[in-house]
Amino acid sequence: SFEYTGGAEFGIKFLDKNLKIFSQNLPIGYKFKKLTTIYQTTEEDNTIYLIFPALLVGFIIFIIIFESFYFPFILVCLLLPPYLGVFLTLYCLNLGFNQGVVAALILLGVNVISIGVFIVHSYLHLSIDTHTKTTGSVFFKVLKDKSKAIALSIFSTCISAVPLIAISLKNSFWFTFGYCMVGGCLFTLIAFFIYLPILILNKKSAKQL
Repeated sequence: SFEYTGGAEFGIKFLDKNLKIFSQNLPIGYKFKKLTTIYQTTEEDNTIYLIFPALLVGFIIFIIIFESFYFPFILVCLLLPPYLGVFLTLYCLNLGFNQGVVAALILLGVNVISIGVFIVHSYLHLSIDTHTKTTGSVFFKVLKDKSKAIALSIFSTCISAVPLIAISLKNSFWFTFGYCMVGGCLFTLIAFFIYLPILILNKKSAKQL
């Protein structure tokens, strides 16, 4: 006997494949029989809940670094579009929620916040160097300078996920992880080139009021 943890569809295909191989070496009169009963563990997977304390710790650290509440709030808000992309991908492709989704959410969160810190730091640093207030023109200059690096980083992540989709069975860890990464990365473009400018310019408008 063996224990298996994962998607049911992948487990059934794996079991059928191995039973077919082993049955060829059985003596005459012997055969394998597959039990159709599916046992489910009563323990809940609470891995996804670890994202929230991680966000809280990161938020506190960024408050100390930027000496502001608004910019850490912006960084956390940047996670909304890619996370929305992940769940839309699950819905549109009718994929199950497994550990591959959790891994994609964590990796997307790290990538998005890292790029966001990169942009916000450059934005504030350029504002200090030019002795000007944090205006929209300064931000768009920073975004223009970093846009190529952002796009290459996101598209390279999407391309790296394609082999995972091609070689994996549906609803397996890597299959779900690959599709979630692609969907999340596409929505990351919206986060940086549409959502982030709105948040930055909204801070400027609030100051003028």
